[in-house]
Amino acid sequence: MILIGILIINILSVSLVKCSINWNGNNWAHNCNFKENDLSNVRVRAEQCGGKCAATPGCTHFTWTNYKRGTCWMKKGSISKSDAFESHGRNKICGVVQNEGGHGINWNGNNWAHNCDFKENDLSNVQVRAEQCGGKCAATPGCTHFTWTNYNDGTCWMKKGSVSKTDAILTEDRSMVCGVLGNNAVEGGGGSSNSSGNIVNEQTFACVFNTIDAGTRASRFNGLQESGWKPANKDEAAVFLAHVFHESDGLKAMEEYCAPACASNYAGSWCEIQGKPGKLYYGRGWFQLSWPCNYYAAGKALDVDLLNNPDAVAQQPSLAVQTAVWFYRTNKMEEPARRGDFAATTDIINGKLECNGGSNAANQRLRVDTYKRVRQCFGLGEPTINVWC
Repeated sequence: MILIGILIINILSVSLVKCSINWNGNNWAHNCNFKENDLSNVRVRAEQCGGKCAATPGCTHFTWTNYKRGTCWMKKGSISKSDAFESHGRNKICGVVQNEGGHGINWNGNNWAHNCDFKENDLSNVQVRAEQCGGKCAATPGCTHFTWTNYNDGTCWMKKGSVSKTDAILTEDRSMVCGVLGNNAVEGGGGSSNSSGNIVNEQTFACVFNTIDAGTRASRFNGLQESGWKPANKDEAAVFLAHVFHESDGLKAMEEYCAPACASNYAGSWCEIQGKPGKLYYGRGWFQLSWPCNYYAAGKALDVDLLNNPDAVAQQPSLAVQTAVWFYRTNKMEEPARRGDFAATTDIINGKLECNGGSNAANQRLRVDTYKRVRQCFGLGEPTINVWC
């Protein structure tokens, strides 16, 4: 366990190690810390720390450590990423909470924030949960920004017109959420697929993965960004993420729920690779990677020793994605996914059990229902290709 006293290091040393912190285009990074200025602390998981800071008045930056099995140290004062210093240990995280556009609204590096609103310009409204509002706006032609309130047990107010975060108004209602689609947002529309370099944004991701809390979802989304995977079109995004939702229970499960009790199911091997003593190879990550053969092959492709460290797939958000993408590409799912052939990809993943009246055919219905819902998040209409295998 890393003790707090170790965090006080020489200022000269700090200046020498700042450059080694890899922010990965995010507002948080591993093995780093900020000096002093503690505001408060709370025991939470690492992926919840940034959200806790954003929800705490006066918190501008934070550090998460393993202390007491996970503590978020919320900090105050003017700060930037350049003030962070390296602190050895992958289990330490630091981050800043951005305040874009003034007015006291904490956007936290996202295109949405709490306790804010946009004036007028209503386009339409619909009753949905808060985490679905951005996706609904993205799927609605003409919608450029939105507000979610508790009205009628939860209403998304979709809005039109040119807007930026600086136009948002601070409110006293913490339950309110507002957001903008931004330059990289998925535009709503009909059933065609539009090629884009950044089809999966925060709003569509929230629409797809609508059963997890905001902090967990932010961690999963950051993992996706770090992985470097980008779909060729909306069809591919919908197919891939629908399978991810199904395999991981909406990204709730980075490990099989039966683990470690079910590890014996994967103790054998169907290739020449054998598992390492004391290591368990049950399902982990976005596609629930399992079996020693797959851990070895995925690790070799990704230049990571997963045979000796299978837990890394569940523990590192980017690896959880990368192993799923490895399976997806290795099994040649990209081509059918890009043309919207969901049935063909289901056959590849679990055809023996789910297709052609297999022993788990009922599971296919859940998978198909998820796919149809996910298509709506990307503004796609009903599937034009048979979804049943």
